[in-house]
Amino acid sequence: MKISSGNYLSIKLLSIELFLAFKKIIIQITGKNVFKRDPQFVRSSYDRQRKTKKELLNTFSFESYIYGAEPFKYSLFDNKLVFGCQKEVHERLIWIISNAITSSNCNKVLELGSGDGKNLFALSNLHPDKKFLGLEFSSESINLSELARNKFSLTNTSFKEIDLISSEKWPSYIEEDTFVFSLMVLEEMPRLYKSVINKLNFSNANYILFLEPMYSFSFKRILLDIARLIRIFNRDRLFGMKSYLKKTLSKNFNIKFIDLGLGNNPINPTYFAYCERKYVNKQK
Repeated sequence: MKISSGNYLSIKLLSIELFLAFKKIIIQITGKNVFKRDPQFVRSSYDRQRKTKKELLNTFSFESYIYGAEPFKYSLFDNKLVFGCQKEVHERLIWIISNAITSSNCNKVLELGSGDGKNLFALSNLHPDKKFLGLEFSSESINLSELARNKFSLTNTSFKEIDLISSEKWPSYIEEDTFVFSLMVLEEMPRLYKSVINKLNFSNANYILFLEPMYSFSFKRILLDIARLIRIFNRDRLFGMKSYLKKTLSKNFNIKFIDLGLGNNPINPTYFAYCERKYVNKQK
């Protein structure tokens, strides 16, 4: 892995986002339609990716399916710009989730927005004694996940096609011994994520881990964080989640926030928010 001094790359990323912001302002002034991220856009985007991955499924090993073989690029690792560490970033995130599962002493794990299933596969391999369920609204993603599950013989994982926004049914899958997590999923719902949090608040969940790009400014990465704020405006991304979690869940949950300084996209890093229901009894 190669560690960058950061200044040149940070300035480059900031310049790109400033250019896109200027372009968006011009589009607004001219009265043209401005891009808005909606469920249809997200579904179609991921459906295309899943179809491509499904065509190549037979070529994947267990490790390459989970961690991929993307071209090397710069990522954020411990608040440093590091080249070629995408796998290490993902491994760190899986390790964080795995430790939280162990600490919760839960027997079941539910992922919100399981995508192609790779997170659950990595976790089920680490916790073969637990049951894993992925909820996903893309039928192509569900199909790919089930094919991969069969390929890798992961009998403790299952998937259900459910829209987290429109469906009122999915909280019924959460029992008191179910650990719930999301990994870079609610960011795809910049105006709709509050609905998911509200449903979780009144579910049976005792342990919820959000690993999402909640905005947090740090002088350690001042140029990157300015670029990140502009990116949220440019690309219709997540904003305000940290304050909404405090407002909505703090009555029923103790919430721990950590700025991880970690992300495969340097200007879209992952933030840690662990919610443990107050007065929960961990003894089984």
